[in-house]
Amino acid sequence: MDRILRSYDERGHEKAVEIELEKLTDAQKFLHSKNALGGFDTIEKTNEYLNAKTGWANTTMSAEAMNLEDYYETYCRLFTEVDLSLYNKTVTDLSLKYKRELLEKFQTYWSEEDSRLIKKAEKLVSELNEFPFELKQSIYYNNYNQWILNTKKFSYMYQMNRR
Repeated sequence: MDRILRSYDERGHEKAVEIELEKLTDAQKFLHSKNALGGFDTIEKTNEYLNAKTGWANTTMSAEAMNLEDYYETYCRLFTEVDLSLYNKTVTDLSLKYKRELLEKFQTYWSEEDSRLIKKAEKLVSELNEFPFELKQSIYYNNYNQWILNTKKFSYMYQMNRR
């Protein structure tokens, strides 16, 4: 059964997207640093790569010797802060998958039972709206929480509108 949207916190969603987009610059710096250091997904592999290139055991010195010191510092600083899977491949925007996940966090839906009831009520209202004007004017809500068809009013409305 299709889920029916109950509420959507638009402000909260927009704020969450804004916060994630503020991290975009750091993500771009991280990606640039990662690519400059061999493109490895772990710090250990990056360290091994740098040490293998220079032959030294000290990774910081290896990065310095290759003029990659700034990239290495940026890479190490942002490694635990940036998740590149949240962004598109070029790191210019959030990925569609992550945008959907964020949106889902700020939406609530009716339960399955309530959704069935709402669908049923929508169907009834749709059928009522197909009735002629005179009949719709003759249906009212009484003091006992019941919908009533007033046939006298219907007769009157029918006669008035058929002249």
